Amino acid sequence: MSSSPEKSKVGKKWYRNILVYGLPAVVISFIYGFNPLNETLLSYWELTGKYPLYTSEKLSEANTPEKPLLVVIGRIFDVSKGRKHYVDEGDEVAPYKGFCGKDGSRAFATGDFSDLGFTDDLTNLKPSQCLAILDWIKFYQNDPKYVEVGKLVGRFYDQRGDPTPALRQFESCVEEGIAERAKDEELKKMYPSCNSKWSKESGSEFWCNPNKESKKTCPE
Repeated sequence: MSSSPEKSKVGKKWYRNILVYGLPAVVISFIYGFNPLNETLLSYWELTGKYPLYTSEKLSEANTPEKPLLVVIGRIFDVSKGRKHYVDEGDEVAPYKGFCGKDGSRAFATGDFSDLGFTDDLTNLKPSQCLAILDWIKFYQNDPKYVEVGKLVGRFYDQRGDPTPALRQFESCVEEGIAERAKDEELKKMYPSCNSKWSKESGSEFWCNPNKESKKTCPE
């Protein structure tokens, strides 16, 4: 049965709108670090309340060399498209493999990539370190290569997928880190870092901006 002229016109209109508006929007999103696939999935999960939940056992089974699953603050990302960083290949040791199959969030802040370092225990982390972990979350959330696939039931999310006190504590730590970073930026504006150098020809030179426009020369 052939479609009616009206339906054909509607189909062409939708097709044209996708080409005119949809494709450019997707391209722009990827260029500027916005991951539309992640955002669509997150919106769907939040609206339906069907956020995929993984127990430690389920995560261990799902994490494979073909599909490495990285965890940071209980959020699980499929990092298959960057697998060389997360899966050993021959003699090449993947630097970030310890983040897959379990929550090793603390190592994002400390740089301790030992077995003990890969843990979700954030006890005694400084606000700046919590902020560093948040920066990594944003990296995985916004990079088009990586897709968020669920939450890990445990320290940061309960069996219903709701935030735990540990997650709230991390968020408070992040807020302190943001406040400290803003304060540091303000101090840098008020008191810019200065540089100096000495040469036999011109003596000592001091300047307090990267372009070296405000030089003060002290004669020897």
